[in-house]
Amino acid sequence: FDENNEALIWYISGKDGDKNVYSSILAQDSQVKWYTETWNEVTGFGINLDDGTKIENSKVVVVNIMDDDVVKNHGPGTDHYGKHITGFKYLFQGWSNVEYIYLRLDTGGIYRQSFNGCSKLKYVNIEDLTNLSRLGDSQHFSNCTEFFKGQTLDLSRTKLTSIDGGGSFNNTRIEKIIFPSTLTVISSLTFQSTTFTTFSWPTTVTKMEGSMFKDNSSLESICFYNTLTAINEKAFSGCTSLERICFV
Repeated sequence: FDENNEALIWYISGKDGDKNVYSSILAQDSQVKWYTETWNEVTGFGINLDDGTKIENSKVVVVNIMDDDVVKNHGPGTDHYGKHITGFKYLFQGWSNVEYIYLRLDTGGIYRQSFNGCSKLKYVNIEDLTNLSRLGDSQHFSNCTEFFKGQTLDLSRTKLTSIDGGGSFNNTRIEKIIFPSTLTVISSLTFQSTTFTTFSWPTTVTKMEGSMFKDNSSLESICFYNTLTAINEKAFSGCTSLERICFV
């Protein structure tokens, strides 16, 4: 608990019995605030509980909701989003204190602005989500300036086929991203205002959409493979340090 006696670790589940499975993994029970709640598409996790406690003040959140009723009653349906809590939009948008988020390992999709504005967010276990196939609907990690800051984000074990909607990693400080061989689409503005100094474009993505690296003033060089067929307008607008573009 923090200095205000508020829980630093929240375990969020659609089934109360799940807490028994994870109690030994997370920490001692005295350090974990258990919260059993179904997702509400409008109010999210019900940020203020009856006792006034605010979930968004927590630093560590573990999400384990996979409930048919959640999808049926509050979500857009299983055809597009599946039975995963991360199939919902605005999942943790604006949670300014959260630092670590652990999602279900069978998560298949992360959608619109799920973590947008989480300015202290350092880690999401996205590298371990081997069923993850889509970052959809834009701005997933936008303005998460601490997210994998100065580190490599390795997505090679995921099944990502698309990063779409635009602005997914806008204004982040990731040093390098390793992409999976399944990836075929990266939407415009995905790397706007990032701090990459060098970048290797994935071989499986044959088209660079517009304004891809807009206002990345740190970018000095980028390499493409001969699989690239198009670079759309303003891809490097504002890249004032760019000196080298190579094709291999």
